[in-house]
Amino acid sequence: MTTKEKITYSLASPHHESIIATGIIDKLLKKNSGQKVWQKFSMDISYDYTLDFKNASYAGVYFMSEPGKIYINPTNIDMLSDALEEESSCVGYTKDISLLGVIIHEFCHLITYEIYSNILKDYKDLFPTNRNYLNSYSDETVADEIAEAMTLYITNPYLLKMIFPAVHKFFKDHFKSPMPCSLTFMKTMYDDYPISIKHELDKKWNIVYDVKQNIFVKRD
Repeated sequence: MTTKEKITYSLASPHHESIIATGIIDKLLKKNSGQKVWQKFSMDISYDYTLDFKNASYAGVYFMSEPGKIYINPTNIDMLSDALEEESSCVGYTKDISLLGVIIHEFCHLITYEIYSNILKDYKDLFPTNRNYLNSYSDETVADEIAEAMTLYITNPYLLKMIFPAVHKFFKDHFKSPMPCSLTFMKTMYDDYPISIKHELDKKWNIVYDVKQNIFVKRD
């Protein structure tokens, strides 16, 4: 069975961003294929347009009672974006509420509860009081804090390492990110960020790009 066969859709024609998300997950599976915990992995992505929790603020959900299954409502993405407009959102940034980001986020919940059974406890033990909030959604629960940080680790590990190096190391000790943790990759992501993200990266995270030295600097 190929890794692609381990990820299925309930619809014959998934959205383009869903396919990209599947490709990222597929790459993660291949890079970590030597770990036995991934050998029995399978995931089905269902589009549920009736998904309407908390006044349609949910774009995706994972239920522990339904292993290997995540539900996504693409029509809720825009409503979720409007509700969280105080924070900038972009793929490969500290908040990503794109369809791709929502799928990866729910996939991270699946990882937490089905792949690495001790990861939640280990995370709480390592960070008993210091919370690692990447965005407002991170403070909902520790599970969401982990899912948001893990999403960034999967899509742009270099940025997570700059912001929370200990959290980056924690995830790296469990599995390899499908994306390179490199300056070159970070610069590629940065070049695609809208100007609002670049400003927030400076103001909120004190991270700036030094053009002359071609490096990212985190100011004290």
